[in-house]
Amino acid sequence: MQTSTSLPETLAKRDPGLYKSPVLMNSNARIVVELAGIGQGDQVLILSDHERWIEGQALAAQIMAVGGKPMLLDLTPDANEYYTYFRRPQLSPIVVAAMAAADFTLAATDNEFAHMIGHTDENRAAQNQGMRWISIEDYMWMWESPMDEIERFIARTHAITDKLAEASTVRITTRLGTDIVARTEPGRPPLAFVPRGGRKGEIVPNFGESTIAPAEWQTEGTMVVDGIIVGLGEMREDPITCSVTGGRIVEIRGGANAKRFEQFIEDAGENADAIAEMAIATSHLQRRAYEYIGRPAHRAYGGWGSAHVAVGHNTTIGGEIRSAIHVDCQIYDATYEIDGVAVTEEGRYLV
Repeated sequence: MQTSTSLPETLAKRDPGLYKSPVLMNSNARIVVELAGIGQGDQVLILSDHERWIEGQALAAQIMAVGGKPMLLDLTPDANEYYTYFRRPQLSPIVVAAMAAADFTLAATDNEFAHMIGHTDENRAAQNQGMRWISIEDYMWMWESPMDEIERFIARTHAITDKLAEASTVRITTRLGTDIVARTEPGRPPLAFVPRGGRKGEIVPNFGESTIAPAEWQTEGTMVVDGIIVGLGEMREDPITCSVTGGRIVEIRGGANAKRFEQFIEDAGENADAIAEMAIATSHLQRRAYEYIGRPAHRAYGGWGSAHVAVGHNTTIGGEIRSAIHVDCQIYDATYEIDGVAVTEEGRYLV
């Protein structure tokens, strides 16, 4: 994993306004169009907001260049509402109708908010009708990943997802004390979230994830969360320990972060403590939160060598649990085993 400061980062530190230049975004907008396979006549909805509007414009320009038909929508009020309540978005009928009519929907809006749009029933319904959902990672101006390295982790992601499709158990362990085991539900397919070929959504360009919604109420063990908890920030300096019994978090231990998480779960209500997902981050290109200069990108919850266990809602990824939240809890330097065979070992990729 390369963590040296890039030219765009250097420019942004010197003058934060420089990174807003379309010059730094057009080539990466072309990467999005290429990976998505957008072409002549495709109807493309672009969801954006005040902070990322210029990225949305760069995407629209590249879509037009290949003969596509873009529509750019500003979801700033919706994103602000999400950050007021931290609950799954309630999409307006206008957005729902636009998604249903689109060949592609590109989410170049606040990425945590975009993540939650991806966990709405309306989004899944549009995908089931043929819409391709593509979340555009933060900081388009600083992407520097070569296409051959992107292709490398795309292949890894699909290989791991194929293994999950045949699995009976999934186990995550770490040196810090994580040891959590989930059983899979027969016939329930896993999902691959990658820049190309994801069955229920794609994320461009550096993010890769293989995941499964485990059998409800059968996950057991302990997870020590030392990475990001989505919505609450990074836990690295103050990890939290969660005991899991019968598929629910039954105890949360630690310092100030543990108290914050405990209150968050309590406030979120029914099934917020339910184990909803067992995921492995598959991209060696995705940075961890502490490797960013300034505010980490949201997709850092898929940082290299990590796994994450989600709590809350999972019907949009194949499960049966409903909740007001879907929150990923990241675990660094994970060993992820599928039926006893490791696909990562202490954060090192074996596939």
